[in-house]
Parts: sequence; structure tokens; C-alpha cells
Amino acid sequence: MQHKSFTFLVNLILIFLFGETQHLNGQISVVPNSCYPGVTAAEQDAAAASSNGETPFATWKGAYDYAIAHSITEINFAAGTYFRGGASGTSDRWGDANGGFDLVGGMTVNGNGAVIDNSANSNNIAFATIASSNASINGFTFIQFTGNNAGAVRVNSGTTGWSINDCNFDGCDWAGDGL
Repeated sequence: MQHKSFTFLVNLILIFLFGETQHLNGQISVVPNSCYPGVTAAEQDAAAASSNGETPFATWKGAYDYAIAHSITEINFAAGTYFRGGASGTSDRWGDANGGFDLVGGMTVNGNGAVIDNSANSNNIAFATIASSNASINGFTFIQFTGNNAGAVRVNSGTTGWSINDCNFDGCDWAGDGL
């Protein structure tokens, strides 16, 4: 019962911050896994999916997969710090060595001041790939994304109309470039 009360409280906070229930507006949200003590990221992602996106997701992959399956074009992160390894120590919930998760045309991902911290990981994995026109990433700080084949954000050549707004790249280096 305590978990349900906490979930209800988080939903009220999100409604206050973002307006109506997220999925009803074509939006879903992500919160740091620390917002749900005792619940794994996978359990939180499953709960969010079973609530039709009304409960926030704990990982980028959980939110991304749901958004793609349900034609959601806006993903909002709650402010906070997200550690790519997460509680389970795995990073595949945030990207892969081939360049992260492809943002589809018109998709917007809002960080709202969120920090994606990769400094504790030795992997070189991208958060997202802008592969389609008119996709955007806004309001994130990316920490310590480095490597020859990966970084925080990847923009495919030939992609037009994309934007990255109000983002900071701290200690990021993609084969000599920040992204």
C-alpha cells in the first residue's frame, strides 16, 4: 500500500509540473530511479508501461520504447541526476555502442535541467541519435561521455531540421568532438 501512495504522490507532482496526465497530452515522463526506493528500474519501467504511461519511467529505454510503440513524440525528464549504470549496473537502458536510440521525426526530449552522468562507467555509449528531421533534445547536462565511436548525442549526416538547445557537455569527447 505504501508503494501505491508514493506512486500517487509522484503523479500529483508531475501533474503539477507538466499539467494533465502525461500520456493524455502525447507526453510521457522519466524520473530518477531514486524516486522509487526499493523498486528496480525494470520494475518501474514495467509499472509505467502498464499504467499507459501515466506513471513515470525510470530509464530512457523504457520511455523511448513506449513512446515509439504508442506514437508519443514528447518525453519529459524530471530534473535530477541519472546515472547511466543505474541501480543494476547495466547501461543498455540508456543506449548502445551503435549510437543510442534513434529519435523519430518530430520527437522532442526535454531534460528540464536533468543531468545524465556517465562518469562511473567505462563504456562509451550514446544517449540518443538524431536520425530523423525535426527532432530535438533540450535542457540536459551530459557528463563524461567519451570514446572513438560514441558520445552523448549523435547526429546522423544528412539529417535536417534537428536541434540541441540549452544542453551542456561536460568532459564529453567523441573522437575529438563533443557530439
